[in-house]
Amino acid sequence: MDTKNIEKLIQLIETTKENLDVQEIEVKNKDGSSLRVALQPSGQVHTTTQLPSASHTPTTPQPDAQSETILEGFQVKSPMVGTVYLTPSPEAEAFVQVGQSVTVGQTLCLIEAMKMFNKIKAEKSGIVTNILVENGQPIEFDQPLILIKD
Repeated sequence: MDTKNIEKLIQLIETTKENLDVQEIEVKNKDGSSLRVALQPSGQVHTTTQLPSASHTPTTPQPDAQSETILEGFQVKSPMVGTVYLTPSPEAEAFVQVGQSVTVGQTLCLIEAMKMFNKIKAEKSGIVTNILVENGQPIEFDQPLILIKD
């Protein structure tokens, strides 16, 4: 990646951090290389680059056997990038807990994206077998959040 593009990304994150609360930008190229620019709590900008592998194909981490067994059941996945909240407010109880029965349409958590709170509702009835995220955790698109089993 060209240094001018890196400088533009750093300038972009520094200028938008006040208005949009942007703290991180990641760019992935077709050749498998990527650049991540993140604003640290101290206010400094940190960059991370990843070069393409020798075969020029992006690699994806392979899940280990333990991850596969944990992810059994219906996966409620994040429809967006944001911050997940398992409670409606800091002092309130969680929307759901492991072992709790849920029905279709029941609110499972909230995802904050661009200062908007989005309800994530159960698409399937069953028992919550695992909550895979922590309250206030940043999450990615399509990341499994909660497991539900019949």
